[in-house]
Amino acid sequence: VWALDLTSDLGIPVVAAISRRTDRTPQDIVFAFGAHFDPRIAVVRALTELNQFLPAVVNADRDGRYAYDDPDAVRWWRTATLESEPYLVPAEGAATRMADWVDRSTDDSAEDVRVAQRIVEERGLELLVLDQTRPDIGLPVARVLVPGLRHFWSRLGPGRLYDVPVEMGWLPHPRAEDELNPIGVFI
Repeated sequence: VWALDLTSDLGIPVVAAISRRTDRTPQDIVFAFGAHFDPRIAVVRALTELNQFLPAVVNADRDGRYAYDDPDAVRWWRTATLESEPYLVPAEGAATRMADWVDRSTDDSAEDVRVAQRIVEERGLELLVLDQTRPDIGLPVARVLVPGLRHFWSRLGPGRLYDVPVEMGWLPHPRAEDELNPIGVFI
């Protein structure tokens, strides 16, 4: 198990936790994500989400039958390797330490929302909130959107997906659409 720092220009810690089988093939690679103003919580969230996927692969039999029947997930578990998907391996010399992250968390959820709003507005984005609470149920529900940010499902239109890696110095120029990772997130 290892964790990759996926934090973008927004500065909110984002972590991918990745695990693979080392005792036999296939590698049964599983991954999950976590995000939070407190980097420790981001790591814990990624690891706890990862744990939810482990039973599907731990109990897989040698004939390739899994406890989970999603065709995209099963295809991934049967075929993905660290050799074929090198972006899952930490870059040499690029270890992120907790001290490298800024902890912007507060003890006040309302203040955390205001911090998130400031962060997106500093990037020229807008935070939209829709109260979807149903009066007959009484459970508070909100939908929060930031137009310009991307869903984790494949959304390849122009914008931040191409621009931010260049702005952060990760790439010398924007990638073409056909150079992007073709594997969608299926979790």
